[in-house]
Amino acid sequence: MKKILIVFFGVLVFQGSVWAYGGEDAKCDAGDPYTQECHAQGLSPCWDMTAHPSYPAQSNPWVVGETVLQNDKLKECRQVCAINDTCWQDKWLDDAGDLSCVVGGNQIKLHMLLFADWNTANYRIGKAACK
Repeated sequence: MKKILIVFFGVLVFQGSVWAYGGEDAKCDAGDPYTQECHAQGLSPCWDMTAHPSYPAQSNPWVVGETVLQNDKLKECRQVCAINDTCWQDKWLDDAGDLSCVVGGNQIKLHMLLFADWNTANYRIGKAACK
């Protein structure tokens, strides 16, 4: 009976540590890396200009937060960029494929939106910069 209790207690302790660890990965506070979980919560991504001051960035700049400019019509486009880990690398358009977002009720390919509305790379990220 003692061995069964020891095994049972060990399983509970192990499972508790797994649950505790799992919760740490799903943080979606302001400034945390933007993940699928953050997207599922409807949170907005922005470009972390402190760590990534220019385009192209050295690593993924998308974090949870609000943009300096209130451009909510582009929120879904930022979400598509963030959850697909793109829009920040040099020549990212070569790998963007059919990624698209909705702007003003219209489905638009990311590369079309970027070329149509934004003139330069640094102007582009300026529209997505965190407050």
